[in-house]
Amino acid sequence: MSLTSERTKAGLARARLSGRRLGRRPTQIPVDVVREYLQLGLTKKAVYRMLVKQGLLRYQEKGVVKVLSYNQFLQRLKTLGL
Repeated sequence: MSLTSERTKAGLARARLSGRRLGRRPTQIPVDVVREYLQLGLTKKAVYRMLVKQGLLRYQEKGVVKVLSYNQFLQRLKTLGL
């Protein structure tokens, strides 16, 4: 391994041990709106499409506005218990 690689991995390990969260921040999902739509009988795919059209699943990464992918949306719903 190169010295640069070793130092990078050591720095990341040190950051994890100190409790820092690595990676980009998660996109905020309007949980109350999602629950409301699901209670109305809409599928998760339909809820996702509606939220995208409303612009509620956008986030900014390196100055570029992006939309949360459907798979990431499902993963977030799972972690939120929906």
